[in-house]
Formats: sequence, C-alpha cells, structure tokens
Amino acid sequence: KLRDCGIHPRLQSEAALRPLFTFLGLAQEFAAFTGVWRIAKDLAGAGGDFMIYGPGLDYVYQLCPTFSNLVRDIALAMDAVNLFADDQYMSALQNSDRRTFRSNAQVCRKIRHELHTNLDQCVEASDDILSTAKKASSIVQESEVKWNSFISSSQGLLRRLQGHNVGAAQKTEALQ
Repeated sequence: KLRDCGIHPRLQSEAALRPLFTFLGLAQEFAAFTGVWRIAKDLAGAGGDFMIYGPGLDYVYQLCPTFSNLVRDIALAMDAVNLFADDQYMSALQNSDRRTFRSNAQVCRKIRHELHTNLDQCVEASDDILSTAKKASSIVQESEVKWNSFISSSQGLLRRLQGHNVGAAQKTEALQ
C-alpha cells in the first residue's frame, strides 16, 4: 500500500515523484561523469596530456558539451522539484506555525542556491577543459609539424653523413 511506503502522502503523486526520480537519475549520471573526469585527471601530466589531447581529444570534444548539457538538465530537474516543494511549502506554512518548519525551509533554500552555484561552476570547469583541449590540439598539430621536420632533417643529414662514411668511421673507431 502507498500509505505504508515511507513517502509522505503529499509526495506520492506522479507529479511529485517524476521530477524527483528524474533528478536522481541525472545525479547518478553526474556521478559516472565524475569517474571519467577523475581518470582523465589522473592521466594528465607526465606524458598523459598527450593521450588526453591526442588520441583522446575526440572524447574530450564530446564529453565537455555532453557534461554541460547534463548539468543543465540537472538544474532543470532540480527546478521542477523546487517548484513542487515550494507549492508544498506554502500549503504546509498555512497549516503550521512551527518555527522549526520555517527554519528548515530556509536551510533548504540556501542549499538549493549553493547547488545551483556549484552546478554553474561545473559548467565553467567543463568549458575550461574544452578551451584547454582546443589550445592543446593546436599545440599537438604544431608539434607534429615540427616532429615531421625533425625526422625529415635527421634522415637527410644521416644519409649524407653515411654517404661520406662519417658515421661508419666513427662506428668502427668506437668498436675498437
């Protein structure tokens, strides 16, 4: 029976539960993203940047906007829950003059504001990652050009020197 489910009767309607479960499902996906970002962070540095901004760049380009969209959807779902909660608050306020209830409602409002602020910061961080990825991409492309030039120049120089037996003479002397 619904009355025995542990959910307050006012919250047992689909109108109340749908936004809440939507919010919770999106929060679960947010947690999965946290794991992916942690792996990327662990990879970064000491050569790992090349992996993230080289072969992993396409994923970064896909993950960042997807993450920002997820955060937007979380905020929208949270707003839907808040609208329902505000309606319930007004109803409960009319039926209750308890100071504790009002105090708890103020704490909830503060937490909602902090959550929105933190979600905004998540989007900013994702935008920063994407910006860094774009800069790194151009650096990687520039480095590839320099690398190819280095390889080409080195091969040409070594062929010329070997043609004059410069490398061979040094090799023979080093072996004796």
